[in-house]
Amino acid sequence: MNKYLFIEKNLEKIIRSNKPVVGLELNSISKVVPYPQSLNLAMEIEDIIKSSGAYPATLGIIDGKLIAGLTSSEIAYLLSMDHAPKISTRDISYFISQKLSGTLTSAAALFISKLAGIRVLSTAAIGGVHRGAVENFDISSDLQELSSTNVAVVCSGVNYIFDIPLTLEYLKTYGVPVVGYTTDIFPAFYVLDDRLKVEYRIDHPKEIASLIDAKWNLGIKGGVIVANPVPPACVIDRETMESYVKMALEKARQSHIDRKDFTSYMIEEIDSYTKGKTMQYIGEILKNNARLSCIISEELTNLYKE
Repeated sequence: MNKYLFIEKNLEKIIRSNKPVVGLELNSISKVVPYPQSLNLAMEIEDIIKSSGAYPATLGIIDGKLIAGLTSSEIAYLLSMDHAPKISTRDISYFISQKLSGTLTSAAALFISKLAGIRVLSTAAIGGVHRGAVENFDISSDLQELSSTNVAVVCSGVNYIFDIPLTLEYLKTYGVPVVGYTTDIFPAFYVLDDRLKVEYRIDHPKEIASLIDAKWNLGIKGGVIVANPVPPACVIDRETMESYVKMALEKARQSHIDRKDFTSYMIEEIDSYTKGKTMQYIGEILKNNARLSCIISEELTNLYKE
């Protein structure tokens, strides 16, 4: 056991017993939904996972401790923090050494999931290659972590604010399979763009679990992206979203937004253009991805029993 990692007792028993577990991060909620609505949403997602027969493992860092299986009071503490720090993999050692607290990016959640023995992480969307990365090399650490960490991520693709064709090319180059669940289109979070294609479409969770299991048993390191389309009611027209992104990009440029704050700024700005629709949709997307994560985790568990 890593000396910096603390696993909640019941969760540790569940993991050791090879029962289905779903990892969760809070950053997707904290940067979009205000407190205390964010806490209600986090608890609802945990309840959905429990009712689906899996065990929720919400992840975070509190006082320099990497925690898998946050309690409800710990979740409330992180979500109620003013401007809670967003922790990526590169930040973990600093937060440990300084005994600080914060929510996790997908990259950091992947890292802690692997330490804890959690095979499936559920989130809203992963980060990607930023628009303009050809000039500034701005690429989310989520992608690098996915290329080396054996955890499957169930998400609704990549947020439309990123350069998605370059993101897909990056994932292909670094050997991360992208599986479309019941879809040939790679979801761009709220946007369905039929110009974006997944490498593999799989319509049954059991077959997705078989792909994940085969990859890791062959010794091919790295994660798998399970791209789950957003519910139809949460789709935003591509042309409309593109206009919002361009407006937000220009405003970010004029305001000299720091790279570390860029994604959060863009999300908040676009939410204001949609008059709060994206904030309303995020809960449905997270719950939808959590449900699929439970099924895949259970199917993986069954494979490990064979």
